[in-house]
Amino acid sequence: MDIKPLPIHLTTSPRSWLDRLFHSITTTSKPCWSGTLVEFGSCVWLQHTHDIDPFESGLFGKGSLSRAQPTWKSRTIDKVDKNAVFLEHITVERRKLKRNQENNNPSSPSPSSSPSSSSTSLPETRVWNAKEIKEMTHGQDYEQVLLDFYEAFFLVFALDALIIYDPFQKPLSIDTCWSIFSNHTPHFATRYTVYHYYRSLGWAPKQGTKFGVDFVLYRPGRKHHHGDFAVVVMTEDIDATMDWKELHRLNRVCTQVKKTLVLCYVIKPSPQNEQRPQCLSSYQVQEVIWKRWSPERNREK
Repeated sequence: MDIKPLPIHLTTSPRSWLDRLFHSITTTSKPCWSGTLVEFGSCVWLQHTHDIDPFESGLFGKGSLSRAQPTWKSRTIDKVDKNAVFLEHITVERRKLKRNQENNNPSSPSPSSSPSSSSTSLPETRVWNAKEIKEMTHGQDYEQVLLDFYEAFFLVFALDALIIYDPFQKPLSIDTCWSIFSNHTPHFATRYTVYHYYRSLGWAPKQGTKFGVDFVLYRPGRKHHHGDFAVVVMTEDIDATMDWKELHRLNRVCTQVKKTLVLCYVIKPSPQNEQRPQCLSSYQVQEVIWKRWSPERNREK
């Protein structure tokens, strides 16, 4: 199996990607991944019996014990390359630097000086070494790859690269997956349309909850790469509660984290029956880049 989900090469214009929505992009007849539906966690757990890493093949999923790419076994048990730098190491160093800056800044209030803090110190956390972890786990990788519902449905519906089982190991059809995902995710059809659109353009959309947006766009194939764009899905049934103040707040957040805010409008015809994925063929997508105009920075020279 030599499936490579990304990049997806379209022979038509990116705007007409819906014309190819119901065509298989891969040439393999058997899905290369299998996973189990976890409804209470709104995710799909991939099994470890795969030769192809979904994260390496297009930034699909995240590790259950890692920040993004599943690296728990490499970090804790194998440690083949002692000089290897993982995203978790970068996060730890960044937090140490921030903590040192706060301690060296006399103007910042110390947690120990607050009146509500207790005088008792917290016990130190035991850190297991690689040998102890290997003995406890018998060298097995207990980390799972988690797919959100957008990623899972894209792999099932667009690429035919994934088969999903329920907790009783019964395979789920495309229509069943659509029904379950729609029941657990508000406006699933609308947001999946945007997810599929950007995947078709070669981007890897990831959940953007911590930035207050729907998706953050990454470039597949680049580890530790910065997400350049933050996408907010807009449509009649979603943007009714969003006003100018909300947009300015989102733009300020995106500016602070060096991202460009993109308003992605999903245009629907007359009221659609979204009970089946066939409704996606009538949707259209338009993008608007939102930036704050500053007279000092945008003054004519």
